[in-house]
Amino acid sequence: MKDQARFFLEHYASFTKGEIETKEFKRGEYITSFGQIERNIYLIKEGAVRAYYISDEEEDCFVVPVE
Repeated sequence: MKDQARFFLEHYASFTKGEIETKEFKRGEYITSFGQIERNIYLIKEGAVRAYYISDEEEDCFVVPVE
């Protein structure tokens, strides 16, 4: 997966060795906490991710499933 991610991402930017890493998350685990600004990009290999957008006027949620 790491080589596939590097191949995909290098079409858009160049990366040094060690900038791309594999990380596993458990079901229900948060990737980013409320109020935190995420500075990473994640490619999902398996499972699903739920994302929230909250502002003073609205709250949106969407789910991205991966087979």
